[in-house]
Amino acid sequence: MYWTFAVSVRSRGQIFAGQRNLLLDVTSLNWDNYATILLDQGYLDFVVNSLIIATGNTILVMVLAVPAAYAFRLGLRGSKDIFFWILTNRMAPPVVFLLPVFFLVSGLGLSGTYIGLILVYCLFNLPFAIWLLHGIMKGIPREVDEAVYVDGGNDIDVLLEVIIPLSKPGIAVGSLLVWLFAWNHYVFTILLTSGDTATITNGIAQFFTTVGTAWGQLAAATMVTMLPGLVLAAIVQKHIVTGLTFGAVKA
Repeated sequence: MYWTFAVSVRSRGQIFAGQRNLLLDVTSLNWDNYATILLDQGYLDFVVNSLIIATGNTILVMVLAVPAAYAFRLGLRGSKDIFFWILTNRMAPPVVFLLPVFFLVSGLGLSGTYIGLILVYCLFNLPFAIWLLHGIMKGIPREVDEAVYVDGGNDIDVLLEVIIPLSKPGIAVGSLLVWLFAWNHYVFTILLTSGDTATITNGIAQFFTTVGTAWGQLAAATMVTMLPGLVLAAIVQKHIVTGLTFGAVKA
C-alpha cells in the first residue's frame, strides 16, 4: 500500500527515472495524478456505480442470509443437504458461471443494469454470508431459545429478539466482507456492464492501454479505490475479531 502511494504522488518522469527510494519527501509530493482522476467525470461515474452495486448487493444478501442461516440453525429435515448445495456455488470459480449467467441475464433483459449485477453477485456472496452467519448462530446456546418459548414467543420472536442482537458482530463483519467482494469484483463487470454502469474495476483496467500504462494515475486510482473499504473496516473494527471467531468451536 505504501509503495502504491509512493508511486501515486510522483510524476511520470520521477517514476521512470529509476527512483527506488521509498522514503518520500513531504515537501515535494506531486498530487497531479489525484487531481487528474478526481476531476475526471468518467472515473467518478465508475465510483458511483460501484457504490450503488456493492451497497445494493450487500443489503440484499444480508436480508436473505440472516433468516436463511437461522433456518439452518433449526436443523430441519434435509437442511444439511441444502446447506451443502448452497455452498457449492461458492466453491466453484466464477469463470465457470460466465456463460450461463450471461445468457440468463441477457434473456431477462438485465444486461447493463445495476439490478442485473446485484443479483449475479448474490450467486457468490449469499452462500458465503449464510455460511458465516450459520456458524455464528449455531454457537448461540439453545437455552436462550427456550427462554423465549417459555414467555410465549415463537421462532420469529427468537430470531428478532435473541439471534439478531447476539449476531450483530457477525452481521457487521459479513456485511463488510460482502461489500468488499462486490466492490472488488471484476470478471462479471466486463461481461454484464455497459458504459453507463461500468464499475471502478473497469475504470482501473482502462489505465492499461496499447500505447502504455499511466502508472501514476493507476496508483492514484488504486489508492482511491481502497479508501471506502478502509473506512468501513475502521468503522466495524471492534466487531471483526468477535464476528470471525464467535461460534468457531461449535460451528
